[in-house]
Amino acid sequence: MIDELQIKKCTLIGHSIGGAIASIYAKKYPEKLDAIIFINSASKRIPDKDLEKHFITREIASTKGMAALAEWTRETSKEAKNTFRDEKKWNYFKKVFTKTSVEGFVAVTRALYTMPGGEEDMTLALQKSNLKLFGVVGSEDKVFVQLMKEMKKDIPKLQIKVIEGCDHWLIAENPDELDKALEEFLNVVKMSI
Repeated sequence: MIDELQIKKCTLIGHSIGGAIASIYAKKYPEKLDAIIFINSASKRIPDKDLEKHFITREIASTKGMAALAEWTRETSKEAKNTFRDEKKWNYFKKVFTKTSVEGFVAVTRALYTMPGGEEDMTLALQKSNLKLFGVVGSEDKVFVQLMKEMKKDIPKLQIKVIEGCDHWLIAENPDELDKALEEFLNVVKMSI
């Protein structure tokens, strides 16, 4: 798409696995990017113990559908229970979440185990690059808070913004704070061009 639209340089923004995909793209085509913004994501691989829940999530999605999986997420996650008491936030999350096909969800959760290129290679490529790197993470998303801290050790230029009281779905939990963080980071990119 970047080539088709003849975009010379751009900023990639990736949520969850999208940030890992942006890292892979940056390793292969660093000259086409000026920045990456990770949203509850990292160039580092999620530890297997934190992926085990997806044996259950894949089963629910495959047998009962994405709406049932959204309901399961709301009921089994303490953070989701708290966040999605607000019906407006719940309806927005469910609307976005259920747009994902079952096949797409299953493929993505399986791909988390087999990300190509090796995390060390991706992190090293980002470390050596001239890209601006930013991270936005919900304070309650323990997996990605830890992975972003690890990234920051390896890539000191990474700027991180923590949004308090949010989990993995901060896009639905606090879109206003996310928008402010994105605007702040994109202004830094714009000023450096």
